[in-house]
This record gives sequence, structure tokens and C-alpha cells, in this order.
Amino acid sequence: MAETASGIQHERIMALAGSGKTFQLAHRYIALLREGASPETILATTFTRLAAGEIRDRILTVLAEAVQSPRMREEIESQTGRAITVEEARIHLRNVSRVLHRLQIRTLDSFLAGLVRCFAFELEVDPGATIIDDVTHQQLREEAIRLMLDERDAQPLVNLLRALSDENSSRSVTDQIHSTVSGLYEICRIAPPEAWGGMRPRAVLSGEELENEIAHFEHEIEDRLELGEAQYKKSILNALRGDVARVGTARSNRPRDWMQFLEKGLAAKILQGEEPLRYGRVLIPEELPPLYEQLIRHAQQAIWNLIVRQTAALHELMDRFDQRYREVKHRMKAMTFSDLQALLLTHESLGSLEEIGYRLDATLHHMLLDEMQDTSIGQWQILRPFVEELVSHAPPERSFFCVGDVKQSIYGWRAACPDILQDLPQHLYPDVPPAEWIRDGNLDKSYRSSPAILDIVNRTFRNLSGNPVLEGQEMITQVWDRDFRTHEAHHADRAGYVEVRIAPRAEKENGEDQNDVRLTNAAKLIRELHEHHPGRSIGVLVRSNRAVNQLLYRLGPSGENVPASGVGGGTLTDAPPINVILDLLTLADHPGHTAAAFNVARSPLGRVVGLNDHKAIRTRQRIAQDVRRRLVRDGYAATLRTWIRAITPHVDARQRNRLFQLEDLAVQYDPRATLRTDDFIRFVEAARLDDPAAANVQVMTVHQSKGLQFDVVVLPDLDQKFAPMRNIRLLVERDGAAGPIRRLVRNVSGEMTKLFPETSELLENERLAQVRDSLSVLYVAMTRARYAMHLVLNPNRADAQTILTSDMSGLLHAALLDPDQPREPETVPLTHGEPDWHERVDPPTVSDDAVGDEDPLLARPPALTTAATYPRGRSGRAASAQKAGRNALHDRIGAGAREARERGTAIHAMLEAIEWIDDEPPTTDELIQSVQGIARSKDQLHLRDQADWLRRRLREPQVRAVFRRRPKTDGRVLREFPYARLNERDEVVRGVIDRLVLHESSGRVNRAEIIDFKTDQIQTEQVKARAEIYRDQMAEYRLAIRSAFGLSNEQVQCSLLFIQPGCLETVPADN
Repeated sequence: MAETASGIQHERIMALAGSGKTFQLAHRYIALLREGASPETILATTFTRLAAGEIRDRILTVLAEAVQSPRMREEIESQTGRAITVEEARIHLRNVSRVLHRLQIRTLDSFLAGLVRCFAFELEVDPGATIIDDVTHQQLREEAIRLMLDERDAQPLVNLLRALSDENSSRSVTDQIHSTVSGLYEICRIAPPEAWGGMRPRAVLSGEELENEIAHFEHEIEDRLELGEAQYKKSILNALRGDVARVGTARSNRPRDWMQFLEKGLAAKILQGEEPLRYGRVLIPEELPPLYEQLIRHAQQAIWNLIVRQTAALHELMDRFDQRYREVKHRMKAMTFSDLQALLLTHESLGSLEEIGYRLDATLHHMLLDEMQDTSIGQWQILRPFVEELVSHAPPERSFFCVGDVKQSIYGWRAACPDILQDLPQHLYPDVPPAEWIRDGNLDKSYRSSPAILDIVNRTFRNLSGNPVLEGQEMITQVWDRDFRTHEAHHADRAGYVEVRIAPRAEKENGEDQNDVRLTNAAKLIRELHEHHPGRSIGVLVRSNRAVNQLLYRLGPSGENVPASGVGGGTLTDAPPINVILDLLTLADHPGHTAAAFNVARSPLGRVVGLNDHKAIRTRQRIAQDVRRRLVRDGYAATLRTWIRAITPHVDARQRNRLFQLEDLAVQYDPRATLRTDDFIRFVEAARLDDPAAANVQVMTVHQSKGLQFDVVVLPDLDQKFAPMRNIRLLVERDGAAGPIRRLVRNVSGEMTKLFPETSELLENERLAQVRDSLSVLYVAMTRARYAMHLVLNPNRADAQTILTSDMSGLLHAALLDPDQPREPETVPLTHGEPDWHERVDPPTVSDDAVGDEDPLLARPPALTTAATYPRGRSGRAASAQKAGRNALHDRIGAGAREARERGTAIHAMLEAIEWIDDEPPTTDELIQSVQGIARSKDQLHLRDQADWLRRRLREPQVRAVFRRRPKTDGRVLREFPYARLNERDEVVRGVIDRLVLHESSGRVNRAEIIDFKTDQIQTEQVKARAEIYRDQMAEYRLAIRSAFGLSNEQVQCSLLFIQPGCLETVPADN
């Protein structure tokens, strides 16, 4: 490759994680400026607005520092090969600053959106169309599905779904359409019609022919069975009996029954065709295979025809959905980013770069593409003509620059293709040696991670072909091994530490789930790290949003009580005040929903709307009517704004920000609001918004962590399979790795697809792509750490036959631990580096951003009285309002809000269901059954945890004593006992007592026991102090029962049962 005088070349840089990709791109941009390029002619694209902002800021910062700092001028000289003066740096900074509004530093989606806007007429785009967000996108999809279901003749749609499910699905029609559309629509919509038509049905036996063939087979096999062991081995005879039974089942001619026939017995071995034919170690007699030939052929053809039918049904279903979806979007003047791609892909040409630049008001002479491994096939097909035009010119007149890391390509599910970056020269100029037109560079040093972290990364990924867990994956592992370069730390003396920890083993006999046990153990570890490393950023990286929610719950007030936030995809329902507002909206549609009424009444919002007694049905009906009237008259945003302003004095900073996000969602929702509040609730629960008050501990998926770094990384979710077949629903054949779609095939099941050469290769390609993605996800997760990394693995099962599991845990076990030794529970088999690493690094910068100044607008509403916020079992006015109210306010809507919400409903409901325990506590399922219909759907994930926790508590001696039947002294048990009385000021005081035991003699109550359940998260030594908080409340209960039954102080015993420490604390009567 001939060097130009300027040193600018078309360039591709392969950069490992943390090696400074943004640094390289920024300096490339500055080098182009120094060669005379105008800022508006340089297109720099990346994949997120955050990354685009970082690139822009880095360019401006480098130029600004070059004006003032000799060191920065030296750095620019080292990168460009030419010295830069202060005046030159000042000129470039001025030129860039003057056209900030016209800089082409943007996301790739933004660039494509610009193209569509500029060519709206040619692309036939409504000029009023707007790009919609994900929540609106989901709503419009649901509307399209509703229109499909509302069609006058719905039977064809039902038939399609039956064809797709092979008549075995128990899911609703709506659920089936949702499931199919959500994962497959985007790829199906860009496929040409001919891609669906490459498969034809094959001839099968007619009904009569099949019956005759089965009868012949059964007769022949029966003859062989009569010969018995004198002629055949026992294993052969057993196989023949099984095959006869399976053929009998397949008489109904269902393809899945024929699949059972082909998968087992002698048919499976005959179908494999490996010579000599054996069943186990026994040779299959040569007279048997001919008996199977006709049925095997029929079974194969029947299964092939099922694949053909389901592929055709999928095509028709997608066409029907696409038609309705287009109608809905057209009516709403809405577009998605995938619509932009589809429009540009289906349009033959937009013209030359000069013509496009004219439309964009920015002539494009240079392209800088960041994170190129994440470029999707569709995006590349749009960009490729631009790139080809740029590289057809000699630099520096035109230039192309890209940087990326194929190991970090984790977006295969949205058609990202790392092969585009890996094989870029072959894609553009296959007949020209790459060295003649493009310069290749490598960045091998990490500026992020400590040597200890990189040692473990190297040990894990350096020799994947030798890892026994990946045996059979050579097509992937050999490529990894070929391209993997040993990672080195730029900061060679940076302290660091890595630990592999094995979680406890689940007690299956107690109903424990191993994954739940591992996540619970991980939450305890995170609490220890948070306490041991105050101020340090801790990234907890998992594979799914479900795991994010599970960990946030375990880290919350009802678990380890660690301030933690979800990132990129958290729902607003992680803030208790949001749940209270949604409960009030639930009442608007369902006034009889007692759990929702209870939660509202026990919060400050109850006072705002006038709901003090959650059992007052007429009050609930009045409030429901009032809420509906206000929503119709004022809209959601205005109605919610009133409630939010009223309760903000009672929430913390993070909850306040969440409330403002809820108001923003209401503004979005108002233009399309329906008359059902349930629709708005679903809208809110589906919205995934970044937490505005991120804590030091951040829980997120690995995909959301891309581009981030943390002082400490915890990986607690490493039991994922590399390529679960259930995730492969559609097989895609392309013209080359990144070419257009040639064929689509429905993957009915992996076993069926493997039967045919036409589809087995496609399935294998999809499976290998998933393996590659899984390896990349693990690599990205491990390389987010700066100083420390903690990996939490499941132990081997006690009855496991193999030590190395076929998942990420197994891969790490083989790479880092002794592959011949099982993973023993509650051990730490690997430590590497310095456990006290924090002593050798600079202390973290402590920020008090979370404690901001009070907004004067929020301070104006008068503070609410606390009469509606007593601990559970308390409502109305009483002398104890101030003390008990303070505690309840903290528990209900402050730092402990989630605990109070869940234990105040679920735990109390479970305890309410228990009269006496004679032997064993209720089972977990019985406890869960007692709260069905009480807990909101979003709490269902936590019910089993709550029930398991309560069962363990019920075994504590003092807790068990409360519920144990006592001979001859048993009383009458009243649960959730309501009362009302007049106080000294003639005010009505109402309440509910958790458990009241009345002892009678001669038909008269002569003694009463009051037990109030408390779910406070406290230790045994804190019980007496905490009981003091509830003394006034218990005095009120005592007075109520004395009045109701004519008892003295001594005849009424009051006790607090603290469930967490298992302590029963008696509250003596006041003198």
C-alpha cells in the first residue's frame, strides 16, 4: 500500500475491550481536519447517543487542551506524525465550534433517519410521520393484532395458528400472535416473496396405504417376537416392542408421533445409516431394516410436509399482521427505525454521495464508523454503496475508517454481523490484496482493566479449541483462537483481584430452586462488596431482564437493603409511590379490588383522595367514579400531576424522579388514552426507563453494559446454555454472510429440522451463530471490570454424572479450575491477585448528587397528616398517630416501601390463612394460594420467595408457639378482626387486629390475646427498642378489646410477633 503524503489511508482497526477506540476515532477526526477537511464533510457514526456525545466531546476536549497544553500537542503529533501549533489548534477548535449544529457526529439510526427525511418524496413517506418510542411501538403492535382478531371471518386466522402450533398449543390466540410477531417480524418483513416459496410438499402414503403398511409391519414384527430369544437378543426384542407401540400411536398420522418413531428404537439406528447397523452393542439382523423402510420414508415425508405447512402459515400470518400494522402506523403517522431501514433497502438507489450530501446539506467526503462489529446486515447493505464510493478515491480526498472488535459482537439477535468487519476487504474488493488499498491496525493494550482481570480473560479465551465444554464447536473456536490476541494491561502495576465463588446447593426437599439460591447468595456477596468498598462502582451483569428484577428485589429493603438501581430497561414499578398510584387507577376500573384499596389507604395518597378505610365499599365506589370523571375531563397527565405534587413531600429523591417519569409517560399516553385505566397501567408496566438516580451498585444485562466500566464486576448468572434450540424459531439462508435473504424456513423443532440436508445446514449455522454470541457476551461481561471481578457459579448437582456442565459455568470451570474436581458448594476454588486491591488504588470520588436541594415548587404543598399511614392493622385517628405514623411513612413509601408493600399484603395474608399449626407448617403452594388475587401481577415473581421465607420463620420456636394448639386452653381465633370505637373527643377510631384469640367460660369472654404481626427487617437485639415504637398502637388495641368485651387491663394480653428474628415480645399495660 502506497503511503500518501498526508499519512491518511483507508483504515481498519481491530481493538480489544478498553483499548481506546474512542481515542483513535477522535484523533482520526482531528487528522482529517488538519488535512483541510471541513467538519461538515466528516460523517462519524456510532450506535448510541451517549457514544456519539463522547466522540464529539473528546474531539472538542483534545483541541481545547491542545491550545493550552504542550503535552496534548505532543500527543497529537504522535498520532498524526506532524507537529501542531497553538494557533492551528485554536483555528480547528474555532471551526468545529462554529458548526456544532451541522456536525455529522451521530448515531447510525439518526443518519438513516436523515436520509429518509431528505428523500421522503421518492420513498413515499408521509411528511408528518414521526419516529415512535418502544412503548408506543408495542402499543401499535397490539392494536394491529386486535384488528386482526376483529376481522369478520376469523376462522382463517385460527387455522393459521393451528398450523403453526401443530394443534398442541394451549396458549390463547392473542398470546400466540404476540409470541410469533415479537421475535420474527423484523426479519420476515425484509425477505423477498420468493424466499418463502422454495419448499414443496412431498408425497406420503394415503390413509388406506398407511393402514395397510402399519398392519403389515405389526404382523411381521409379531412374528419376530414369537421367535423370542432363540432368534434375537433381548435388547432387539425390547426395541421391536417399543417400535410397534410407537407405530400404533402414529396411526393418527400426526407428524410429532412419527418423530417419536424416528427418534427411538431400531428406526433411529436404521435412519442414521451407520454401517454396520447396531443397536447399542448388538448388530441389527439384516432382515429387519427392510421392514422399516416404507414407514421411515412416510414419517420423513410427513415431517417435511409439516415444516412446509408451518413455513407457509408463518408467511401468511406475517403478511396479515404486516397489512394491519402498516394501516395502524399510517393512521398514527408513526414510523420505527426498522421502517427506515426497510424503506432504504427496498429503494434501488438514492444517487451519488454528492447528490445525497446536497440533500443533507453536508457533502460527505469521509466516513468514520465506530463499533463496526455491531453493524447489522441491513445497515451494511445501505452503507455499502457509500463506502464503495469513498474507497474508490485515493485519500485524503476521500477516506474510510472503521474500528471495532469482533469479540464484542453481541447483537446477533438483531442481525449484527461481525463477519462484515472481519472480512471487510473481501466484501469490498475480493480480487485486490488488502494491503494495496486499506491499512490494518491492532490495539492490544487495555487502558481499563488490571493485569489480574486480563490474566483471567486470557486463560478463558486463549485456547477455546482445547476447552472440553466446546468440543464439537470447532468452526467457532478455531476462528476465535486464530484472531485472539493476548491482552496486556497498559497500567501494568494496577492492583486487581478475581474470585470464583461456588453458591450453596439448593435443598430440593424444601422446594428450593438452585438458581434462586445462587442469586440470593450473590446478593449477600454484593452487600459485602458494597460495605467493604464504599463509593466504588459495582456492576452486576446478568443475561436477562428477569434476572435484573430478581436481583434488585433481593438487594432491596426486603432483602439485603443495598441501594441499587437498574440500568436501561427498568420499569417504574420498582418505586413504591408509582405502585400506589397504579393501585388507585386499578380501583377506578375495579372498585372491589381490596388489596389495591388497602395499599392506597395506607399511603399518603389515601388522604389526598379521601380513602381512609380500605374496606369501605361505598367510599371506594365514590372514589373510583371521581377518578374516572377526572381522567375523562382533565386527562391522565393533569390528574396524575395533582396526586404527584401532593405526595412528593413524603418521598425520597429517587422516588420523586420516578414520579416525574410517570408524569412524562402520562403526557405521552393522553393523545391515545382509552376509557380503561388497565390500559394505562399496562402501558406503564411495559415502559422501560433508565433510573434517574443511579446508585453505586447497578444491575443490568450484559447488553446494557456495553461501553461501560465498573470498579468491581459481579457475574452471578453464568448457567446459560450456549445455544438453546428453543431460541431458534426461523432459519435464514443468505447470499453470503451479509447478503440478501434467499430462503426462510420455519424451525418446527431441532430434531425435525436435522432430518433433511436442505435444513440441517441452516440449523447448524444458526446454532453456531448463537454459540459465537454467547462467547462474546461472556467476553464483554468479563472485560467491564477495572479492578475486581467476582464470578458466582452453581455447584455440581449431587447426582451429576458429569463434572463439566455445557454452559458458561462449565466453560469457566474447565478454563480456570481443576476440570476433574466437582464444584463443591460454598467454596472459593479460585482467587487471583490482591484481595486488598483497594488499598493500592486512589480512593473513589464521593458524590452527593443524590441529595439535591429541595425544589421550591415541590415544597409548597402542605405536609399531610400521618393518620392514613399507620403500620398495618391501624387506621383512623389515635393518640399514637405521630409516633406510629413516622415509622409507617418510612416503611410504606420511603426507603422500606417495597418491604411494607409486600409484607403488608402477602405475608399478612399468608398468616391470616393459618388458624392453628398442629404438625408441619403449610406448604409453599398452600401459602401462595392464600394470596392469589391479592398480589399484583408484577409481584408474582416474589411470592414464592415470600412463602419460602415465611415457612422457615414458622419453624422458629416462638413463632410456632403462637400458632400451636394448646390442649384445654384453646380459644376462639379471630383473624383480621376489625373494630370501631369512639374516643374521648367523640371521633370514630377504626382498626384491624391481625390475630385475636378469645378465651371463654360459661359463654363469656374472660381473657383475650392480641397478636400483631411485624415484618420489620431487624435483629434479635433490636426487638425491645422496636417494640417501643408500637407501644401506643398496642395500647389502642388493648383499649378497643377492653371496651368491646368488658375486660380489665390484666385480662388483655398484647404481643408483637416479629417474624424476621422469630421473637414474640409482650407489651405490658400502661399504669
